[in-house]
This record gives sequence, C-alpha cells and structure tokens, in this order.
Amino acid sequence: MRFKVRQSGVSLDCGGNELSGEGETDADRMPWALDVDRSLVPAPSDVTITNCTFRGYRRGLVFAGPDITDFDPQKRLRRFHVHDVRILDAAGEAIYIGAHTRDVTLERVEVRNATLTAVYLDAYSRGTVIRDSVFVHNGWSRCSLGREAIAIDASTNNLIVGNHFEDNRFAAIALYKNCGESDTPRNQPADHNRIEGNSFRGHCSESGAAVIVASRQGVDLSTNDCLSDVCLDPPVWGARRRDHARFNTVAFNRFEGNRYDARILDGYNRFVGNWLGERGCEAGEGPSVLVGSELLAAIGEPIEGVSVARNRSLTERWLRIDQAPPESGEPSPTRTASTGR
Repeated sequence: MRFKVRQSGVSLDCGGNELSGEGETDADRMPWALDVDRSLVPAPSDVTITNCTFRGYRRGLVFAGPDITDFDPQKRLRRFHVHDVRILDAAGEAIYIGAHTRDVTLERVEVRNATLTAVYLDAYSRGTVIRDSVFVHNGWSRCSLGREAIAIDASTNNLIVGNHFEDNRFAAIALYKNCGESDTPRNQPADHNRIEGNSFRGHCSESGAAVIVASRQGVDLSTNDCLSDVCLDPPVWGARRRDHARFNTVAFNRFEGNRYDARILDGYNRFVGNWLGERGCEAGEGPSVLVGSELLAAIGEPIEGVSVARNRSLTERWLRIDQAPPESGEPSPTRTASTGR
C-alpha cells in the first residue's frame, strides 16, 4: 500500500497501524510509502501524516515539488507536518524534503536502518523543524563511507532540536552544498541552521563525526559528475572543491561515545555550550572537535570567525584548530565523496 497527496489540507492517520512495502528483493519493494502529485499548481500545502509505521519501502515519505531549477513559488510544497511516525528498514532515503520546500515539521519521528539518509533536505528548501525524534543505525549502505542520518544540502534556516542520534554510519548531521551533480546547480549554501539540545552517541566513522559543518570541504569529487561552470565552485586543488556552510549554530548538545564529536570546516559558525563526554569507538587520544581546513589554508583562505565557547569536556585537549597549511604546501589526503546527493 502507498499513498499520494493530491490536494491541500488533507491528513493521513494510520491509527497506529504498520504498513509494509517489503518484497523478496530490493527491486520488489514498493518504491515509496507516500509522495505528492507534482503536476498540481499551486502545490499542496498544510498536509499532516500521523500515527503510522512504514516498514521496508525503498523510500519512505517523498515530499518532492518542482525541479531544482524551477523557482516558481506556486509550485513549492508548504507546511507538511509529520508526527508520531516510524520509518523502518528503508532501502534508500526514509524522508526526502525536496527542492524549494518550505516549513516542514518532523516531530516524534523514529527512523531506523535506512540504508541512505534518514532525512535529506534538498537545495533551496528552508524552515524545516526536526524535534523530539530518534535516528538510529542509518546510512549503512554498500558504500564503504556510508551516509549521515540528516543531510542538509544547500538548505537553510532549519532547526534540529531535542533529538537522539545513535550509530549512524558517516555522521549524525552533515551540512554541505554539493557540487552540482547531474547538472543540478546549487547556489544556496547550507547557512543559518541551528542544531541545539540533541544527544549524539556511537558515531564511529574515521572520516566523519557526529556533526560535520561543510562536510565536503576539500573532498575529492572526481567521481561525482560535478558541473563545470566556473561560477559554481570549480576545483581549487586537483578534484577537491570548496564547500559552503556558514552562520550555523551547534549549541547545548550532548556528545558521548563518538570517535569524533564535531568537525567545523567553514567560517563564521558557532560551537557553544556543548557537553563532551568520554569518547568511544576505540578512538584513543586526540581531539574530538576539529576546527579548520587544510585545503582553505593551502589556497590562502583559512577559515575565520568560528566561535568555540562555554563547552564542557571530560577529556583534555579535546579541541584542535587547523589554520595553517601543512609544511608540504599540499592538503593531506581526504575522503572521496560517495556518488549521489
């Protein structure tokens, strides 16, 4: 069973029932649990989904509005409210918040075992609120690096508050602006987002962290089919590109049992009032919070304006700031981004 939204002001209340999209193979699964009729203009708004469990679909809730290059405000989805919903064992993204979408609320949502992201916020979307929700063991795809629970890709003015994140593969939350894969330009940075009052546990990726701001800073994107337009962030060092995520706040969160708690890789961000517990994942000694980018330092643009204040840590030397390029003058090797969003 699957659903399609065809008008504004409608509600789906599953009455606490579980709906299954499972098949014998991934190809046999239902493609999604719910999506939106994209032909409608104006696009649907004021839609509620509640009291549902969706298990085993390829994707869960797909809030896809206009194409990424279509800025017609009449085609934007607005004010979708999802509460008291569980999405389990999705074979892709559990919740997709499409380009240009406005003011989605996810409240008391639980997402477990999605092979890709639990929530993906696409370009030019804004005003999403994710609160009082749980995200566990997501992003464990066949890609060795995996994905984050929440991807904020060229999306802005979002609030992520009061949630619990545990054992997500690459990160709990990653903010970035992708390089224009598949000829889909993104000019909006991942700016002005707030990550507050959450708990993060058991994120063990060696190349990731619980929270990563500008997660594709200096990443080798040679396999990602990036746009070649010089106005859209051409490579600055080999196949490595500049990422953009500024004016974000990571505040009053609780980090415990992670290999790395946070990486802040672009300027004018705030990391304040957080509690940093014992590290996990056999992390050994060394900092749990990394600020700065060797790539930006190497090209003469070291990050500035980052505020790190009033944090409490149970370990010493928990902070490392990289503002100077390495002696070789070349950035150290970094991960290669997984293909796709």
